[in-house]
Amino acid sequence: MIKKNILIIAAHPDDEVLGLGGTIAKLNSEGHDLFLIVLSDGGFLREHSSVQLKQQALRLACETLAIKNLVQFSFKDNHFDSYPISDLVLKIEEVIKTVHPHIVYTHSPCDLNQDHRVTFEASMIACRPLPHSSIERILTYEVPSSTDFGQLQSTPSFKPNVFEGLTEDHILKKKQALEHYCDELRDFPHPRSWENIRALMTVRGCAVGTSAAEAFVLERSINK
Repeated sequence: MIKKNILIIAAHPDDEVLGLGGTIAKLNSEGHDLFLIVLSDGGFLREHSSVQLKQQALRLACETLAIKNLVQFSFKDNHFDSYPISDLVLKIEEVIKTVHPHIVYTHSPCDLNQDHRVTFEASMIACRPLPHSSIERILTYEVPSSTDFGQLQSTPSFKPNVFEGLTEDHILKKKQALEHYCDELRDFPHPRSWENIRALMTVRGCAVGTSAAEAFVLERSINK
């Protein structure tokens, strides 16, 4: 196995765990270097104390998943479309120039959440295939209550073509990390309930002959 620098780009605190918490646990166990960008400070029309609690939850989730390299910016939740796209691109580019990622995970363009769609667009611009770029692969992930809701609208559907098989240990790490975001979880049958999140991993796994998996769309692959 060749050690890789892996960059995860998330719009909000909790997206990183909802979308690929099990995969993060797996990649860490394999010895890769992980870097996380969270573009939002977790606050939009919220009390300052709520923003602080969300940021604390993010730090605890990173500790649970052993993410040692976190960069958080202060774009306002549910307000990404009010910023020039270049503002987000420049922030992502700053990190890319520092960490030289080989693999990038970002949001799906199929999501109902507008911040997720803007994050996808900014990520693809920042990761454009310039000469001497380190980036080999770009994958997009699904977020329960956003990607699935997007499929009910006129946006394109999320059609995964990459599946990361997970063990029960990886799933447990994801569950433990999500527990730090307890205010963001909902009761079953909401799509952001643990019962649905766990069921989705089972469905994705059974689609490829394994007991559990997280699913991704390969947006670009370059053999260097």
